[in-house]
Amino acid sequence: MSKKHRVQVASRSLRDRLLAPAAAELIDRAGFEVSIEIAGDGDDVEHQIESMLEALAPAPAAYLRLQQLAALGELGAGVTHETRNILTAITGFAQIARQRGGDADASRRYLELIEREALRCVEILERFLAFSRAEPGETELVDVARVIEEVVTATRHSMSMQRIAVTTEIGTELPRVRCHRGELGQVALNLLINSMHATPAGGSVVITAKRAAVGGETGVEIAVADTGEGIAPELHERIFEAFFTTKSAGQGTGLGLALCRRIVTAAGGTINVESSPGSGARFVMRLPAGLEVP
Repeated sequence: MSKKHRVQVASRSLRDRLLAPAAAELIDRAGFEVSIEIAGDGDDVEHQIESMLEALAPAPAAYLRLQQLAALGELGAGVTHETRNILTAITGFAQIARQRGGDADASRRYLELIEREALRCVEILERFLAFSRAEPGETELVDVARVIEEVVTATRHSMSMQRIAVTTEIGTELPRVRCHRGELGQVALNLLINSMHATPAGGSVVITAKRAAVGGETGVEIAVADTGEGIAPELHERIFEAFFTTKSAGQGTGLGLALCRRIVTAAGGTINVESSPGSGARFVMRLPAGLEVP
């Protein structure tokens, strides 16, 4: 006959993985504790539960895809609004050009404006589609400055809609880093979106990149700093745990920062946070410089 084991779930991250977000929120409000009763012959029950969850958890590639879809949802509204404004301008320019059909110079100017706005619309859509590709591709020597430029361009409109100023400070002659280009962009995108969520209207987000020593060798330091509410010191490591989130129920998967650390670690780097309540947060990522493959 199998034994019944009752296990107190002391780990917050384990508990949140076992419960639906709404249930976890109600338990927190009531001040209850969670225990699990499981029937079996094993003695190390909590270890068995952890093993079970690991077996059921999605693979790293699935984590990445889930986070990509969440980011696309964040960007989609901004892209739609931006392209609609551009198409409205193009329509207006076309109508004016038609009304001034007899004025060749005026028509030429408006046709140039139409061409410029149409190309801008194409650029916005291409950048949006770049983030929707599921496959990260092979590792390569990546131009960090270019990745940052693309990610900031993709998020700038969403930031402006929230009345948040976003600026960049990119050093010159940055060494390239060897990684999956799409995954590095995903990390930068996730950090920017997190900063946007944490920063109130009128605040600012700054993303910087500069040469830095990584493990005694040349590398690159990328930092995303915001003027948001900050993060308590006791949470500095927990926010990088899978399924842990400081967002309210239904507003976060808790996968973003865990996935960021997984990607950065795979590239030989580190990622940490510098923050205290009321003073904003600064996420710092350090990656070693890549070497040319013979």
